[in-house]
Amino acid sequence: MTDPASGSAGATGPVAAPPEDGAVLTRVDLDVQGMTCASCAMRIERKLGRMPGVEA
Repeated sequence: MTDPASGSAGATGPVAAPPEDGAVLTRVDLDVQGMTCASCAMRIERKLGRMPGVEA
């Protein structure tokens, strides 16, 4: 989620261990402009979480 004080997304928990199949994990922090409430953030997170290979 976005930290209102800094305006950027921060880590919300521990980073997952590398997958056993040798795949490479990449962390991407997105700065989404125009979100005015927690519902907006949850909607974006939910949509991203439905994409194959994405953990929001």
